[in-house]
Amino acid sequence: MTRLVFLDLDGVVNSTRTQVAFGGYPQELHHPQWDEVSLALLRRLSHSAGIQFVLSSAWRNFCDFKDAAKALDLPIIDRTPSLCGCRGDEIAHWLAEHPEVEAWAILDDTPDMLEEQQSRFVQTNPEEGLSWANFVRLCDLFGESPFAGEARRREWRTEKLAWER
Repeated sequence: MTRLVFLDLDGVVNSTRTQVAFGGYPQELHHPQWDEVSLALLRRLSHSAGIQFVLSSAWRNFCDFKDAAKALDLPIIDRTPSLCGCRGDEIAHWLAEHPEVEAWAILDDTPDMLEEQQSRFVQTNPEEGLSWANFVRLCDLFGESPFAGEARRREWRTEKLAWER
């Protein structure tokens, strides 16, 4: 079963928040300015649910998707084509050529998707990048728990600590 996410990079794994923190946007794949928390969440989804990625970001036009896979440590298996029109058209074209895909989602900060893609679209805030709410929504689209794998929801203590009494 093929399950995948069409992945944008700018506004998802780098954002205004990371730009301010690191003094600029990444200008190359092998750069430490990527949001490691966002990447770790995507890696967790990949490991726990077998999700793969297709690069739909503008980065696909000037870097090889295999280089992106290595630099970001994500199972990026392909890239969408560059067509005239919106990103949604490019994703629809890619899906039409890959009927083996059984489940998919789109992760992007730009809303230029087709109407029929809206139910599978997770839109990030470009100022923050991938949020916990975005990740939970992504997991829901694949019928997965955001706490799958080794992560478990923290059980809050019921007893007060000595200094709290």
